[in-house]
Amino acid sequence: GICCDYGNGYYKLIKGGIVLINSSIPNGKKESVTFGANCDDNVDNMKLYLEIGCNNSIIPLQFCVNSFGSGSYCKDYQEDKCGRSVCHGHDHEDLNLCP
Repeated sequence: GICCDYGNGYYKLIKGGIVLINSSIPNGKKESVTFGANCDDNVDNMKLYLEIGCNNSIIPLQFCVNSFGSGSYCKDYQEDKCGRSVCHGHDHEDLNLCP
């Protein structure tokens, strides 16, 4: 999965959201958390984008430009049925299926 290490545990992207998996909790108990935490730079932003779109604070502002060219931007005024936006030059059909 896509994980962001935060020392006391890590966030992992799953269908439908992100869970915090704290390694200090017996049996790897999972706690639900909300989108919004900034992942470390080494996270594969493209994999994350294909799950949640670009209209999310986890995705860096420059992601569309870096991935699709200098004229690209997040089309946050258009969302698919699960609330995701795509970068200019990319189609909703290219995102992963809604969870």
